[in-house]
This record gives sequence, C-alpha cells and structure tokens, in this order.
Amino acid sequence: MTYDEVVSQVESAALHVIRVEEITDSHADLEFAGELTDFLKAAKALRAEVAFVSVMTLSESTFSPYVPGRSNEYIDYDNEPAEIEFDLCKLLPELGKYKKMVGIPGHYALLVPYRDKGLKFSIIEDWWINFVECFSEARLLADQRYRNLADERLAEEQAERNKILEKLRKLVSDKNFGNLPTQIAMREYALEKIPELSEIDESELKHEIQSLKARILARS
Repeated sequence: MTYDEVVSQVESAALHVIRVEEITDSHADLEFAGELTDFLKAAKALRAEVAFVSVMTLSESTFSPYVPGRSNEYIDYDNEPAEIEFDLCKLLPELGKYKKMVGIPGHYALLVPYRDKGLKFSIIEDWWINFVECFSEARLLADQRYRNLADERLAEEQAERNKILEKLRKLVSDKNFGNLPTQIAMREYALEKIPELSEIDESELKHEIQSLKARILARS
C-alpha cells in the first residue's frame, strides 16, 4: 500500500490527515485490532476529526556500517577492542536484497486522539517484517563477532599479565630482593627490575609482594 492510498482511505472517512515524524507507544494507550476499514469506523464512532500518520521507510543510512558499543545489551566489557565497523550485508548477504526497498514505505502508523488517550493502528508490509527480522539477525552476528574479539583481547591481556607476574614471583630466588627489609623496598626493587609491573593493579602488586615476603620468611 502506498502513502497516497493510505491518505485516500483515511480522508474518505472524513478525517483530516496530519503527517508526523513518529508515533510512539507513549502517544497511544490503545492498539486497534482489526482492519483499516474497521479502524476508520472506530475513529468515526469516536467523533475524531483528524488522524496523525507516520511513515517508516528504509534509507541509505540503514545500511551504513554498524558499530557495536557500550550501549549494546549483548556486550558488557570493561576493556573493549577498538571501535570496529561491520558491514551487515557482508555478514548476512540476504540483508542486501532489501537495499532495493530504500525509500519505499513499509510501516504506517495511524493515530486518532480521543480525550486524553489515543487509538493507534499499524499497517505493516510483509517485506518490512522480514527485513526487521533479517536486520536484527545481522546485528546479532556482528555483536557476536565483536564479543569474540573482546574475549580474545581479554585472553591476550590475561596471558601477558601472567607473564609479568611470573617474572615477579621468580624474584623469590633473588638474594638482593630477599634481603630487603620492607615490602615497600621490595616493591621499588621489583619495579626497577621489571618495569612492566607498572601495568599491574597496585592492590594486586601489593598482594603479590606480601606473598613473596611470606615465602621468604618461611624459608629462613
């Protein structure tokens, strides 16, 4: 159904059409169940004089590279990989066939006001429903790829951290380290010998030094 066809049917019910950018759930308390003709009869019964109409269409930007981010419900990492763009049509080639639908209305929302409420009716083309499902699937694939990259990065960082801590633990056999009187002195010595220890969280470094001090005391 085209926009002109929708407008024509609405106006035939003696309703003045007012086109708006968007009609959200906050604008309507009631979702009409039935056909468009039934909705228009209901509007007449409510003595409505106007009908707000919004149109949803695909645009070129719909197919712009997708960038998962912190707002994504599927991702929850403190250390995310660098910003990565995903071509959704490459991840899911089926999505690309909807590019030919750019500019074609796929979802109409109609709203007639009634007192402090609103009665809403939706006209959704079959291809739009299929597109939404396909688009959602493509984004899920991108999110999963992104999560895999985040997991890989986390594993790499953990492995590097373990290497650094292993170097620190080997200082238990360093006599100069073992003869130091305080943990503060041990920490300074360790940092001088292993500069990359500065990458380790201070509380964890303190705990490791305490453990080494205890091991040294236990052997003496």
